[in-house]
Amino acid sequence: DLVIYNSLGQTVKHFNLQPGASSLSWNAQGSNAAKISSGFYFVKLKQVTESGKILSENAKILYLK
Repeated sequence: DLVIYNSLGQTVKHFNLQPGASSLSWNAQGSNAAKISSGFYFVKLKQVTESGKILSENAKILYLK
């Protein structure tokens, strides 16, 4: 799963990634299909390995229109 949050911690967009996915294209629209505003966003990537171990990465991104 990949989830994008705004600076208030609210979910902007949630992606269910397929196993083995190595890239993702995003049109900068939130879950409500509205374009997001310029600003900082937080991305959380969570993956479960075949052995059941949960891997998680967080990143901060800047989106500019």
